[in-house]
Amino acid sequence: MDKHRIEVIKVAHCFVLLWIKASGVQKDLHRARTLHTISLGKGLFPQDVCISNALLTLYFKCTAIKEAENLFEKINIRNVVSWTALISGYVQSGLYDEALNGFRLMQSGGFSPNSVTFSCVLKACGVIGAIEKGQILHAEITRRGLEVDLVVGNSLIDIYANSGMLMEASEVFWHLLARDIVSYTALLSGYAQSGESEGVLNVLNTMTEDKEHPNPITFLSVLNACSHSGLVDVGQVYFEAMQEVYDMIPDVEHYMCMIDIFGRAGQLEEAIEIIEKMPFHPNLLSCHSLLGACRKWNDANLGKRVFEHAMSLDENDAAVYICMHNIYADTSNTNFCLQDIVGEKTCQIDCLYST
Repeated sequence: MDKHRIEVIKVAHCFVLLWIKASGVQKDLHRARTLHTISLGKGLFPQDVCISNALLTLYFKCTAIKEAENLFEKINIRNVVSWTALISGYVQSGLYDEALNGFRLMQSGGFSPNSVTFSCVLKACGVIGAIEKGQILHAEITRRGLEVDLVVGNSLIDIYANSGMLMEASEVFWHLLARDIVSYTALLSGYAQSGESEGVLNVLNTMTEDKEHPNPITFLSVLNACSHSGLVDVGQVYFEAMQEVYDMIPDVEHYMCMIDIFGRAGQLEEAIEIIEKMPFHPNLLSCHSLLGACRKWNDANLGKRVFEHAMSLDENDAAVYICMHNIYADTSNTNFCLQDIVGEKTCQIDCLYST
C-alpha cells in the first residue's frame, strides 16, 4: 500500500471517529446507521477496532440494542474496550442480566477486565440485588490491586451502602487513596437509608474537613436522616447552610424533607411556613405529608385547611379524602364533620372503604 493511500486512510479514520463520537450527543439512530455504512465503504469496519468500538457505543446510546449486538458479533478483533462497551451499553439500557452474561463471556474469552468494566458490572449487581456476586467481584478486584481505584471504589461503596452493609462500605471508603463527592455521597446515602443519623453527620463532617463541597443529593440524604431521627434543629441548620453557605437552591424534594421533619416533630405551623415560603406551588405530595402529620398530632383545624388546598389541586384525589376521613375519625371533637366540607363527595370515601 503506497504512502498516499495510508495517509488517506488515516484522515478517514480520524474524521469518521470524531463524527461518531460527536453523534453520540444527539443520539440520532439515522446518523448512526449512516456512519456505519460510511465505515463499511471506507474499509474501517470491522477491521478498525477503534471505529468498531465507537459505533457499538453509539448504537447503545441510540437504544438500538439489536443493532449494537449484531455489530459486536461482526467485530473482527475485539479488545477489552469492545467488551466493556458492550457491558456498559447493557447497563445503561437497564439490561443487567445481559451485562453479567457479557462479563462472563468476556472472562471465558481470556480478556482481563479494567476498572470501568468492574464498575459497570458492580452497578448491575447492585441493581438486581446480586450481592454475593458483588462480593466475589470485590475479592477479584482486591487481587488485582484495583480496590484503591476511585471509580471501582465508588462502585463498591455504592453496592454495599445500598445493601445496608455499612461496615463493608466504610472499609472501602477509608481504603481509597483519594475520595470525591461520589464517594462521600454514596456512603452518606447508605447511612441515611439505614436511619443511622450519627453516621450521616460523621461522614458530612469528614467531608467538610476534607474541603469537599456537598451537592444537592448530599443534602437530601442529610435531611432524610434528620427527618427519621427527629433532629429538627440539625435539619434546619443544614437546610439553611445549603442556601447561605453553599449557595444552592433547594428543590421540591428538599422542601418536602423539611415539611416532613417539622410534621414528624409536631411543629405543624413551621411546616406550613415552609410550604408558604417555597418558590413553587405546593403539590399534592406536600399535602399528603402534612395531612399525615395532622392526623398524628390530632390537629383537625389545620387538617381542614390542608384538605381544602388539596381539593383545589385535585378534587378527585382519593388519598386526600381518606387522610381527612381518618383525621375526623380519630378526633373526639364532634364539631368536625367531613360531610360539611365535601358534601356529596364523601361518598367517594364510603365507596373506597366498602371495596
